[in-house]
Amino acid sequence: MLCMMLALGKAYAQEQSVGQGMPIEGKTKFANRHHIYQTLEISTIAGKDKDLDGDDSDDAGSRTDGLVDPPDLISNLNAGMNIGYSMVFVPGEIRDNQLFINRFGFAYSVGFIAAFDQQDQYDVTCDFLGKIGIETGNGHNVGIGVDLLLGGGKTANTTYCWLGEEWDQIHGTVWCYKKGLQVWLRTNLIATSFSNTDVVVFGRFVKSSTPDGVDEFEDSCFDVYMEESWQFGLTFKYTF
Repeated sequence: MLCMMLALGKAYAQEQSVGQGMPIEGKTKFANRHHIYQTLEISTIAGKDKDLDGDDSDDAGSRTDGLVDPPDLISNLNAGMNIGYSMVFVPGEIRDNQLFINRFGFAYSVGFIAAFDQQDQYDVTCDFLGKIGIETGNGHNVGIGVDLLLGGGKTANTTYCWLGEEWDQIHGTVWCYKKGLQVWLRTNLIATSFSNTDVVVFGRFVKSSTPDGVDEFEDSCFDVYMEESWQFGLTFKYTF
């Protein structure tokens, strides 16, 4: 992935990134050698959640102990949105009292994401994730980046209770820790008429940790939660 990012940055490197400088920012050595800016982000999301331990059938199957397996929980396509914030650091070098950012537009960032989506039969699920990212192509026509995600939120969960002849299902959500990975692409083929605003296409994978008390068989009841979440969408980034 890093090699592909460097290759894209090299392919779309612009001469102005080498020949034109910008005012030196900040009062510390670190700030002087970086172009630092912030972004506010609003995204639309389409996603899919999955329980890894189930099968691919919505019908109950048979178990060797004579009981009935609950169906696999693969939700229908769910829609949502997220808001986010990033602080981006673009390193460069000082020449003639000006800052010249690196040729490939390499940058790194920190920030957070708050995502919400609605699923059939469940309450609203949410992710509150911090992110650390790297990118190349910053300031160029094409850019690509990767973000590591870590935090928590609510994931879809179903409680099954054996009533003697059939399973009763109670749908809800549970809090748990989450981690994931996000890959995004920015291109001038997708743009807006608003100043200082970019459009980014992204794909996001989030893995939920086992919530406390889930998967424990107690009083003829147990829980099955969604372990994986795949999300895709568009992000509108406003730079300030």
